[in-house]
Order: sequence, then C-alpha cells, then structure tokens
Amino acid sequence: MFATHFKFCLFSLLIGLLDGCVQNNDDLNDQNLSELSEETIKAYRELDRLKNQSIGLLGGQDLKKEVAWLAYQNGFDWLRGENFLDKKMLSIQLSKETSLITFDFDFDLNQIQPLPTVYNADFNQKEIADKLKIGLKIRNKGALLRTIIKEESICSTGKVRYSFDLTLGDVKKLNQGWNELTVEINTELVSFFGIKSGVKPIAAKISFNYYVPEIHQTEIYFNKLVLNCEEVSNFLGNNDWNNGAPEAGIAIYNNGNHICTEFTKNSCSHLVPFKLNLFHKGENDSIEIRIVDVDYGFNGNDLIADTLISLKSIASDQFIDLPLKLVESLEMRCNYRGRVN
Repeated sequence: MFATHFKFCLFSLLIGLLDGCVQNNDDLNDQNLSELSEETIKAYRELDRLKNQSIGLLGGQDLKKEVAWLAYQNGFDWLRGENFLDKKMLSIQLSKETSLITFDFDFDLNQIQPLPTVYNADFNQKEIADKLKIGLKIRNKGALLRTIIKEESICSTGKVRYSFDLTLGDVKKLNQGWNELTVEINTELVSFFGIKSGVKPIAAKISFNYYVPEIHQTEIYFNKLVLNCEEVSNFLGNNDWNNGAPEAGIAIYNNGNHICTEFTKNSCSHLVPFKLNLFHKGENDSIEIRIVDVDYGFNGNDLIADTLISLKSIASDQFIDLPLKLVESLEMRCNYRGRVN
C-alpha cells in the first residue's frame, strides 16, 4: 500500500516538475525559433516525451497500452530535414493500420515568396514556378519499394498538401514481422508546363517501424457488368443533365480500403474485362463490391448496389454470376495464389 502510494506521489511530483519546466512550451510555436538553440528545442521535446510517458504510467495498464499504440501508429524519426519542421515549412503525419499506411504531408512555402520565374523555350516566354514537384522514395534496408513523383499547385498562401497510401502490395516482399522503412522527400519548384526552376526548397528523410502481417495474393477476374437500365434509371432519377444513361461502374474494396474502380461512360453496361492482383491479410479474406454510377467533379459516385463476399465463394475456373438488386449480370471469379511473404 505504501509502495503504491509512494509511486503515485513520485509520478505526480514528476508531472508537476515537468509541467513547471514546459509550462511555456505551448508558446514555443509562437516564438522565433531562430532565437533558440537546437539543444533548447530538443530539451523541450524530451520533456514533452517524459511528461506523456509519466501520464501513461499514472493512467494504469489500459492507458499505457493506448499510449504505446498511439506512439507506434503515428511515430517516426527524423533522419534529415527536421529543421524544416522547426521552421514550420514541413509537417508529416503517419497513420499505420494493419494493411495500410497513410502519409499526410503539409508544405508551407510562404517563406520563399515571391516564387521564381522560369523560361519556357517552347513558348518563348517566362512563367512562374507555382507548382511543387514532390519526389518520394520508400525503402527497406536500402531496397527501393516504391517511387512517387507528383506535382501539386501552390496555394496563394504558399501551402501545399499531399497524401498517399502505402499498401500491402508495396511491402509484399518484406518478411512478416517488424521492418524499418525510410521515406526520402525531395522537392523542386516547377512551372505549369514542368519547367524546372532549380529551387529545391525542402528535402528530408524519415524512418519508422512497421509490423508487416502475413500477405496473401489472389487474382480477381472481372468479365462483365450489365445493369437493369430501366430499374436503375427509376432508382437514380434524372441525375445526369447531359445523358440519361448512367456510367456503369464496379468498385472493389478490401478491409475498407479502395482497390479499384472501373466503368464505362454513358452506358448501362461495363463489358471490358480486367484482372486485379489483390494482396491481402489472409486466405479467408473478403472483398466488398459496389456497383456505382460514376460521377465527375465534386459529385460523389451514386451507389446502386453493394455486397460483401468471401474470396473463397468466387474461387473458380469459370465465371460466377453474382445476384444483385438492379443488376442483370455481374460475372467474376478469383484464383488464390497463396502466401507471398
């Protein structure tokens, strides 16, 4: 009893001391970071870490598990470029799920305004380099897993946001268990037509640990989709101003993650066969099939019908016609290829 009370008092004292040490830490972002030494900034962060750890210990086992999971799910280390975080030019957020890692990058280029100009020889004119070319390389022990090159427009405020997902297909060659991954981030300002400015405002590198699950591969084959056009038109109403026919489409999801969408414009049928390699967590996995009327712009797709089916239920050498409301025919099959890691 005394030991428990002493431990509680000790941690309470620790939190109190840490509160006193970091009571102004909330104002740190409002200060001119250039006035603080790197050692001071690191000290603030270490105190924050200790404070959170102490709160977790005080909260008991459940909270410790929550804190540990939160640290794993969102945790990463800066290997290079942490100064861009301190300058508020780059913010990175991770969310690690069992079958998906989501990356959110927020760039702030307001500090390098005005944006540079480049010369476009094809049009014999100068252009503003108002797009950010983002290059990402994801590696494991030096081996390249994926390369991403994307150009994003820079807002008038100088901000750019970019997100992407790393899927089981990207890490299918890694062994089950803990793996360390790195992400290299390189940027350059380019014009609308991709003319390089030579200005490379942000470069960074992070690392993180990810628990790779068992990964299995299944080949999914689609043959055809035919809607009952009259019933679908009555169901959807007149939602297409330039054509009465829907854009018949099929969308496939696995564990809530979007895998693909295929469709035909202005048609009640999608008759273009395709093959999909699905990398998933287990032999008994399922997929969700959504039959949709594909819309454009800011409008979302209109859901016509959906179903959740096990992969085993369509494992066949012959196409299986799946019964769905408002659908005359949906032919699919799959071939389980086994575990890949």
